[in-house]
Amino acid sequence: MSIRRLQAQHKLFRSIDNLKQIKKQQRSSVDSCVGFHELLTTQRNTSVQHDETIQQMTDVKCEIKKIEEELKTMTHSMNNLQVTLNVLLEK
Repeated sequence: MSIRRLQAQHKLFRSIDNLKQIKKQQRSSVDSCVGFHELLTTQRNTSVQHDETIQQMTDVKCEIKKIEEELKTMTHSMNNLQVTLNVLLEK
C-alpha cells in the first residue's frame, strides 16, 4: 500500500513541477518580445498542459483517497485481530 501512496505522491509532485514550469514559461513569454501568433500558440499549449496536469492531480487525489480507505480497513482488521488474539491468550 505504501508503494502506491509514494507513486501517487510522485505523480502529484511531478504535476506541481509541471505547473511551475508552465508559469515560468508564461512569464518568459510575457517578458520577451514575441509575436502575437507565438504568444497564442504558447498560451494554447500551456492551457492544454495545464488541463492535463489538473486531471493528473485529480486522479492522484482519488488514488490517495482509495489508498487511505484501504489503510483504514486494514487498520480496523488488524485491531479486530488483536482483540481476538488477546481474548484467546486470556483463555
